[in-house]
Amino acid sequence: MSQTLRLCDRLIRCNKDYELLILPRVNHNVPADLYFIRRKLDFFVRHLLGQEPPEYEFKTEIKAVEPEKPGSEAEINAFTEEEHERTI
Repeated sequence: MSQTLRLCDRLIRCNKDYELLILPRVNHNVPADLYFIRRKLDFFVRHLLGQEPPEYEFKTEIKAVEPEKPGSEAEINAFTEEEHERTI
């Protein structure tokens, strides 16, 4: 963080514009953060399209996903025997 602040200080001293987004409690997996995604899209709309982005909000619903359960023991044994026969 200190290097980032040093860069900001230098940009200010050189009279350069810059944008900085600090996301507390976010590790290096920033692309998965919905706030970051919205801000990134807004940045592109402003600076590439030259327009103000529309008002929107990501709405997510987190659903637990059940892991797939392996087949019955008979199915597993049949598969194993079939694989074994192919290797012989």
